[in-house]
Amino acid sequence: MHLKKQLKLLVCQPANWLLALYSGLAFAPLAVFGGLWGTPFLQTVDHLSKPAAASLLSLSYVGFGLGGPLFGVLADKRKTPYSSMLVGLVCTAVCLFVVVYWSHNLVLEGIAMLGFGLGTGSFMLGFNLARHINSLALAGSIVSFINSGDTVLSAITEPVLGRLLDWHWNGKMLNGARVFDIVNYQEAFAVLFFYLLVAFGCVCLLKRYLSVKNKISQCDRHVTER
Repeated sequence: MHLKKQLKLLVCQPANWLLALYSGLAFAPLAVFGGLWGTPFLQTVDHLSKPAAASLLSLSYVGFGLGGPLFGVLADKRKTPYSSMLVGLVCTAVCLFVVVYWSHNLVLEGIAMLGFGLGTGSFMLGFNLARHINSLALAGSIVSFINSGDTVLSAITEPVLGRLLDWHWNGKMLNGARVFDIVNYQEAFAVLFFYLLVAFGCVCLLKRYLSVKNKISQCDRHVTER
C-alpha cells in the first residue's frame, strides 16, 4: 500500500484517535507516578528511604507485567474488550486513590500498588482492538500511532505535575531543594484521576462509534445484496 494512502486511512479513522487518546491517558498515571513522582511522594507520606520507596513503587510494575496478559485472557474469554478496558481503568483509579489519599499502611499500599499496575495493564487491549478495526496492511503503523499517544502524554504530564507542585509549594527548602508536603502532592496528582476519567469516556465513545459504524455497514451491505 502506498505510504500516503496508508497514512490517510490511518488518520481519517476517528476510532484510531480515540484509541490513541485512551491509551495515552490510561498509561500516563503509571509512567508519571511510577517513573518520577511516586518515589518522593512515598518518601514524604511514609517517611521511607529512597531505596525503600522505590522498592514499594516497583510493585506497580510487577502488577503491570501481570495485568497485560491477564486482561487479554479475560477479554478473549468473555469477548468483552470494552468492559475489560473499563474495569482496568476503575481498578487503576481505585488503587491509586488508596495510595495517594487514603492509606498510610505499607501492606495495604503494597497491595494497592500491585493493583494499580494490574489495572494499567488493561491498556494493552487498545492495541489489539486497533488491529481488528484496521486492515492488516496498517498493523505496524497503527501500533506506532497509538504508542505515540503514550509517549506524548507521559512526556507532557511529568513537567505539568512539576508546575502544579511548584504552584502549591509552601516555601519549604532543604539543602537548597524545594520540599513538598503531602497536600502539595495530593493536589497535583488530581490530574491523573482526570486522565483516567477522560480515558473512561474515550472507551464509551469508541464503543458507541464502532457500534453505529457496524450497523451502517450492515445496512449498506443488505441494500447492496438486494
